[in-house]
Amino acid sequence: MKWYLKNSDGKVFGPVDTEKFQTWARDGRIEPFAGISNDLKTWRLASLEPLLEMDWIIENEPGRFYGPTHRAVVDDLVNSGSVSATCRIYRDDHGGAAEKELAAARAEAEKTATEARAEAEKAVTEARTEAEKAMAEVQAEAEKAMAELKAEAERSLAAKDAEIAALKESEAALKTRAERSEARTAELEEKISKLTESRRREWQAEVLEPEILPGEPPAAVRDVFRPDRPHTLADLERQAQVELARMGTAGARKFFGIKK
Repeated sequence: MKWYLKNSDGKVFGPVDTEKFQTWARDGRIEPFAGISNDLKTWRLASLEPLLEMDWIIENEPGRFYGPTHRAVVDDLVNSGSVSATCRIYRDDHGGAAEKELAAARAEAEKTATEARAEAEKAVTEARTEAEKAMAEVQAEAEKAMAELKAEAERSLAAKDAEIAALKESEAALKTRAERSEARTAELEEKISKLTESRRREWQAEVLEPEILPGEPPAAVRDVFRPDRPHTLADLERQAQVELARMGTAGARKFFGIKK
């Protein structure tokens, strides 16, 4: 078995085997309140380890004690005169009141630990119950929220479907109107084509060269062009020329039924 030693200033020595450890105790290299361990995790007083036999205490003067330590250390102190001749030497049998007190302390510690564990388990159980309750409430709230979101989504989808249906209906109406417009456009294009064709026909007035007859005109002609004769053909011709000049070319074409 390996041993570790921690002195009063916190320094750690080791590991050493059991025989070497016992030698340290006999040589007085282990302080009365030094700590010992086998794993550097759990530490205890060196004087409580039976293998070290550190069960001797010296009362050099009344009220001044040294130890516990090994018997070899006590013998060296006495033989060297380091302690008075009237000193008292005691041996702790580790089975007296201290051991009983230690056992009682251990029992009390175990009781306290048991009670602490019970309290901790109770607290954990209560916390778990409270957590489960809170989780149930959170889950209920989440399910409620999900239901509301689902309903809202369904309403939104229904509204979108209605909007899509309206758009499709509008699209159909627009398509019908477009078809009608195309038909009307074709009709108008046909009319425009006809009008364009008619427009090519220009109104042309035939200009006749007057025939000049020699001599005096006959009496009948002179009578027709006589100025004092009412409603003569010349008057009508002059009126027609004035009216045509007033109406212009467009009016004359319309009057005579000539299309462009």
